[in-house]
Amino acid sequence: MLRAPWTDANVRLFESLTTPRDVQLFLDDMPYNADPVSRSPLHIMQRLKKRRAHCCEGAFLGAIPLAMHGYDPALVWMEPETNERGEPMDDGHMIIVYRSGDFLGSVAKSNCATLRSRDPVHVGLRELIMTYQHFYVNTRMEKALHGYHDPLTLAQYETEWMHCMEYPGAIEEATAAQPYHRILPESALKNRLPLTQIEYDATMLGSNPSGLFRP
Repeated sequence: MLRAPWTDANVRLFESLTTPRDVQLFLDDMPYNADPVSRSPLHIMQRLKKRRAHCCEGAFLGAIPLAMHGYDPALVWMEPETNERGEPMDDGHMIIVYRSGDFLGSVAKSNCATLRSRDPVHVGLRELIMTYQHFYVNTRMEKALHGYHDPLTLAQYETEWMHCMEYPGAIEEATAAQPYHRILPESALKNRLPLTQIEYDATMLGSNPSGLFRP
């Protein structure tokens, strides 16, 4: 499946990541890419060499071994709420969704410990996404998840996205062009309770402060 510019060592690495748990541990071991310059996306291979990634870069990296091992990965983009000035209250977040039998799970790179993987125990996509809403918070401890887009299945691009010499930005943009769904009516969003301090501390455990969104 993989060819140049990937090396034999790269292929062996991806072949060794046989399960979603393996992929998540691989992403967890990679420092979060918080550099304001290098956050402009690089080719996936360059991101692997630098061993740093943010959620979108991590999603493409993690999707490669999942595709190699038959998990048919799809990308899902989550959107934050906006304030009264139309400014986002947090970063967007990309996850990799996969199916195990009749159930959905996910893998993700995140600067926040509680926005990463989910077990494959969810009947539908909304059920899976709602497990993220409680911990999708900004540095003011405000819950900020507004909605999500339908999954973008990478199989439709065959393997070209794995070998593109530039960052597959067109695919990233396509995830945000998928049909959009609010998680709740606007009136219900206002009923969400603030995160407690202990929950916030757990969410930010091990985070890189330079990469946190500050509203």
